[in-house]
Amino acid sequence: MKNKEVRLTAYFVVIFAVLFLLALVFFWMLELRMKYSFISRHRTKAVHQVDTQARIMENRFQSIRSDLLFLSQFNAVMEASDLNQAAGRELMEKEFFAFIKNKEIYDQACFLDPGGKEIVRVDDNDGFPEIVLQEDLQDRAAQYDFLEAMKLDRGQMYVSPFDLKMEKDSSGAFMEPVLRFGIPVWGGLAEKEKKGILFLDYPGRTLISDLKDATRIHPGVFSLLNDKGYWIYNDNGADGWGFRFEGKKNCALDVKNPWLWKHIQDRNQGQVAMDNTLYTFSTVSLPGFPSGYPRELTILNTISFGGEDLYIQKIPLETYLIICIAMAILAFFMAKLMVRRKLDQDTIRRMALYDSLTGLANRKLFREKAAQSIHQCRRYEFFYAVFFIDLDDFKKINDILGYRIGDEVLKKVAVLLSKALRDADIVARFGDDEFVLFLSRLRDRKDCIIIAEKILFELSKGFVVDGNEVQVGASIGIVFSDSESEKTANIDDFIQLADLTMYEAKSRGKNYFKIVEIQ
Repeated sequence: MKNKEVRLTAYFVVIFAVLFLLALVFFWMLELRMKYSFISRHRTKAVHQVDTQARIMENRFQSIRSDLLFLSQFNAVMEASDLNQAAGRELMEKEFFAFIKNKEIYDQACFLDPGGKEIVRVDDNDGFPEIVLQEDLQDRAAQYDFLEAMKLDRGQMYVSPFDLKMEKDSSGAFMEPVLRFGIPVWGGLAEKEKKGILFLDYPGRTLISDLKDATRIHPGVFSLLNDKGYWIYNDNGADGWGFRFEGKKNCALDVKNPWLWKHIQDRNQGQVAMDNTLYTFSTVSLPGFPSGYPRELTILNTISFGGEDLYIQKIPLETYLIICIAMAILAFFMAKLMVRRKLDQDTIRRMALYDSLTGLANRKLFREKAAQSIHQCRRYEFFYAVFFIDLDDFKKINDILGYRIGDEVLKKVAVLLSKALRDADIVARFGDDEFVLFLSRLRDRKDCIIIAEKILFELSKGFVVDGNEVQVGASIGIVFSDSESEKTANIDDFIQLADLTMYEAKSRGKNYFKIVEIQ
């Protein structure tokens, strides 16, 4: 029973360890698959998101360009001979007012004469367009936007850097992101002279909001950078508009990640991975600006795979516990099945090689072991012997006391014989009341005499079985052989000689042994 429990425990530990390792490998491979699937899926999503944002930006800029061209063709702009006259200004004010009101996307529409003076300006005023009074118009001749726009040729469009503009409302002054678009208005003979510059102020918050809306269903951090590497917008919100503030001059991508910024400058669009982070970018060139004055905005999507391993759906601890319990139960039943199978195999083997009543070796096992011992004794020149023992008058015990008592007597005789021999010797039951012994490494025949007398003496003491005193005698035939005898080289011949010798001993009387020496 104890051996069975030891086997069950050993098998359980081994099986559970194997299942646990297989589970670890499974979850490791599952994690790799999930990670690969996550990265692959989000690579595609990030590219789609950035491409969508780039198209939104390009479409918006093309729309603004179209609006500028359309506005420049208004009658008030094209036909007015002198915009400084009240009639011309009023007509343009009405058309600009109607344009701003109906479009609802521009902060300001303004027309400047060739000298840089504002002729007409209409402000959106938070959805309530307002025509600026003549006394409030400004002279912008020295402003960078006007000077650059005056350099443009026909068909070119000026685009200002994405910047912050000071605004005021009832709560005070504040900074508002803005993009300014300008286009020359041509007139005169053959329309070769610039009548002035038409400007539209586009609110940067609208563009940023549209770009942010495109990221709602996509992962990652959205950023918008200008052509100098400064953040115009960042989902994290900390590094924006660094070029406008003295304390944030280092808040630029070329400072914080020069490798990535160089990669962005070398390619208009692409995707790179570095330090468990996936960067997807696309650079949009604003249309219509003159050569030498690039206006580019870069859309950047950043996905980090580190930290909490976002690609893994966290499995609850209870699930792992259930899996461990299930593996333990499976391991237990598998171990139990293996132990049962092993015990069945042992039982079959024991039935094939051992006597079912006494537990001694049977004929088959005795022959195998004795043959091996003979080989060893002949190799190392040892003496050896076979004892053939037949219990005297054992049939009377069965007839008088019954077969159950007879079986118990046989068991006790088997124990007695086993104790009388050394561990290297072999004891077997050959028949109902017949036992055969093989003794190896003997010094001489005197060793056989000592063992035979000991066996007969112990048997003469009798046994007590269920309160019955049982006397048992035995006849013993002994064949003693040296290592060079050919007659005893075969175990079957050896046993047959011992059997004949036993009958000779029995013919001389009970409790007697006879030794035959073979040379």
